[in-house]
Amino acid sequence: GMHSSLSYSHFSLGHLKEALEEADKQMKIAESFDPSWHPKLSPLLLKGLCYVQMDSLEEASKIAEEIKALNLRRAEMRWYLLLIGLIELEKKNNAKAIEYLKEALSLEPHQGDVVGDNDNAFFIEPLARAYFESADLENARKEYEEITRLTTGRLDYGDIYARSFYMLGKTYERQGKKAAAIANYQRFLELWKDADPGLPEVDGARQRLTALR
Repeated sequence: GMHSSLSYSHFSLGHLKEALEEADKQMKIAESFDPSWHPKLSPLLLKGLCYVQMDSLEEASKIAEEIKALNLRRAEMRWYLLLIGLIELEKKNNAKAIEYLKEALSLEPHQGDVVGDNDNAFFIEPLARAYFESADLENARKEYEEITRLTTGRLDYGDIYARSFYMLGKTYERQGKKAAAIANYQRFLELWKDADPGLPEVDGARQRLTALR
């Protein structure tokens, strides 16, 4: 729905209060829908994601339980697994997070398999981050590179696609692969050359390029 789209837009920009407000509006609309469609799934997920970002992990866990109680089909369980994986990642339980996030990703259809379902980037990015934060750089590299190779699976997630080049730069730099790090930082800055000023990744990429050169 419109409110879910607005909620995600606010979420991706870090406007968490506004994202929660739009998700609540969508929840009210969802009350009137056929429950077999699980209309509450999208706004609940967005609320859970906001609470994770706000470090309100108790609230996020409550949302995860609400999602689980929706009597989801097997494939839809990926959203529950994604959220609890992100909660575990926030708690620094990286091994647990990786377990949940791998299972969530395994339930996400391949790009183009299901009309209207192109959430691949959204499911790969947290797993890549979990590997990076676990210092499993080779697996982090594989997952971030997978995002850069997506076609339809990244169309709704330009921010995740662009940031994956920044994270590849950081990953290659930690692996001691200077040329690959430079190339990925440069690609990231090409994609985000018109981004709003003051974004930490843009400043970070510029600083790392200067240091590497």
